[in-house]
Amino acid sequence: MNQATSSTATGAPPPPDAAVPKWPTADLAINDRVAPRLRIHAIVGPTGVGKSAEAERLARELRCPIVVADRIQCFVDLKVTSARATDSKAQGVVRYHLAERRVCDGDMTARSAGQALTYILGALASKGRFVIVEGGSISLLQEFFSSNDLPFDVSVDVRLIGDRQAHRQRLLHRAHQMLSPPLGGPGLLQELAAAWHIEAQRAFVASVNGPEAVVAWCQRHGIDPADLPRKGLSQQVLDELAEAIADVHLEHAEDQERAFLQLFRNQEIRRFPAEPPMRGTRAAARRDVEATKPDAPSRLTVTVYCGSSLGRSPVYRAQAAELGRRLADSGFDIVYGGASIGCMGALADGALQAGGRVVGVIPKALLEVEIGHPELTDLYVVDSMHERKALMEQLADAFIALPGGLGTAEELLEMLTWRQLGLHQKPCLLLDANGFWTDAIRSLGHLIDAGFVTRKDVAIARILPDAATLVATLAAELSR
Repeated sequence: MNQATSSTATGAPPPPDAAVPKWPTADLAINDRVAPRLRIHAIVGPTGVGKSAEAERLARELRCPIVVADRIQCFVDLKVTSARATDSKAQGVVRYHLAERRVCDGDMTARSAGQALTYILGALASKGRFVIVEGGSISLLQEFFSSNDLPFDVSVDVRLIGDRQAHRQRLLHRAHQMLSPPLGGPGLLQELAAAWHIEAQRAFVASVNGPEAVVAWCQRHGIDPADLPRKGLSQQVLDELAEAIADVHLEHAEDQERAFLQLFRNQEIRRFPAEPPMRGTRAAARRDVEATKPDAPSRLTVTVYCGSSLGRSPVYRAQAAELGRRLADSGFDIVYGGASIGCMGALADGALQAGGRVVGVIPKALLEVEIGHPELTDLYVVDSMHERKALMEQLADAFIALPGGLGTAEELLEMLTWRQLGLHQKPCLLLDANGFWTDAIRSLGHLIDAGFVTRKDVAIARILPDAATLVATLAAELSR
């Protein structure tokens, strides 16, 4: 998963050359102290595979920014043409583009774009722990990832086309929306016409995939692209243009897929599947619905601590599986230790069978010992137990402890301690299967008698008798 060397905040390169105006990163001052190593997760792939939606989903979960690794999306006067995502700050997501350019500035070279990407990531290294990099620019990603000495921890999600005809249909749908935006306002034809008036940049504009198809169509019909908005094109012509745009985008998407599979073939980084693993035809239908509907409100995520063994009582396994099912049925996402064995595996299986979303976090050293679950929505492989615990805490809106061993007890006590210290205000619930936690919490009475903690501190841990009661209590607490 890692490709890293040590990094400091002052190790970022200077801003790119003067060909890149209007830096959007003035607020990202680089200081002189040593910053924690930045972990970037790159979501790369062809046009139309849902990179932006996946980047926003993950950015909300990790509460981190997105850096857009795309040369054309830098152009503010080609927003529709380049499929530049709209401002997502209202949904709690911050996007950084490599620059704020206009067509009159001309093309942005891959070298300048690579410098800009490195500069922004270096600046963000002093601001947080995680950054999502989203992009499909072949030349830029080759420029950036071909380095053997990236000063970041890197993981990569390579998203693929899948069924070619189905992908073309998605591209055709998107082409229609570009030509006639559903919310009104200027579309691809209007942006192309405005850009075409800048004669010195016509070759650059015609090299962009969507305009490339439209310019070729105009040449065949003897039409000046600058005149398109005034032509009053019929629906038949718009359909013909949409078909041409989809074909060009599909050809480019296939080039992108080949390039990215080659680029990341020998990297010591993790490759994720193109889509979350889901079962059966119902799962496939659900993917299609998710791909077409607007962004859903952010879901709540529960981190669950539990044992990698089943214990002696069958109640432990049964309650773990039931908790997984009930959390999924209630719309909660689950983060847990990533294993396929013991109570951990029972929890994940219960949630997945109910159609839930389950994310695992597992250290490299335990991947084989705990046997990483092969059917999770996502599995993050980290370097250490410390990173595992930190990521599980960051992703959580609440914590649940099932029966488990020393590791489970240690993780629970750490979250209770952090709550006591005011480092978080997230609910901490204990599933008391077979009376597992009752005596353990009662034993903390000695700490109260000795004057080291108060009854209020111990009461942070809510003990619930079964999965049904716990999920109902959790829903009530998080709705306040």
